[in-house]
Amino acid sequence: MENTFLDRAAGQAGTFDRVNECMESSRSLAKTLFPQALGTVSTKPEATKLLKEYYATWLTALNGVPPAIQERKTDYAQRQTLAEQKAEQAWNRFEIEADL
Repeated sequence: MENTFLDRAAGQAGTFDRVNECMESSRSLAKTLFPQALGTVSTKPEATKLLKEYYATWLTALNGVPPAIQERKTDYAQRQTLAEQKAEQAWNRFEIEADL
């Protein structure tokens, strides 16, 4: 029974490459769109601060998508759930402050 991602890594190099490509594409698009998003709240300093916090939280979550080789699947799922919750909370705080 597979317990870690190392157990499944054999023959999965193409999948990991596609995930990394998708992550890089997402990171690049976000880097392009972020200044535009900041412009929409430039008159609201607290919303600007919270949007920056959300962006940092989102980038951290994105960087955490690849599993650690020795990471158990249950630990990975738990880590991803926590990252999702943090990003959702950061976005909700921004939406409230930006009055969206």
